Amino acid sequence: MKFISAFSTLVAYVAVGALSMPSDSAAAECGALGVADWDLNSLPAGVDVKDLRKCKEHPLSLVSPNEVENSLEKRTCYDGPKSGGCSDGWCWKTCGSGGRWCWGAWNNGFGDWVKCKADTTCFGAFGTGGAACSQGSCKKCGCGC
Repeated sequence: MKFISAFSTLVAYVAVGALSMPSDSAAAECGALGVADWDLNSLPAGVDVKDLRKCKEHPLSLVSPNEVENSLEKRTCYDGPKSGGCSDGWCWKTCGSGGRWCWGAWNNGFGDWVKCKADTTCFGAFGTGGAACSQGSCKKCGCGC
């Protein structure tokens, strides 16, 4: 009986240790995108900690603007007729003034990047779906150009 108790304790310690080491798996999963570093004490109300974005940078940050036709990744100011939409599979929207725009992210801007196949997906995501301009310390986060 003592062996079973000791074995159960050992299994519990191993499980706790494995669960407390997400950085290695996150680093492997995110690769060149880097791992997001969130200050849990400074998150605004309404942000679900369980749904924070794992990878720091936007996936298109690894793509050269020359490789993607009409890519917004150049982060040039947008002077078009749309208030947002789907570009290369990712949602964006205009914000502020002067042609500034942002990439969309779920969880009020702190979650995964919003994927899309059409502009309508993005309008719904930003409208009532819980998406907002991306937040955090990534190079392409927030509203800008």
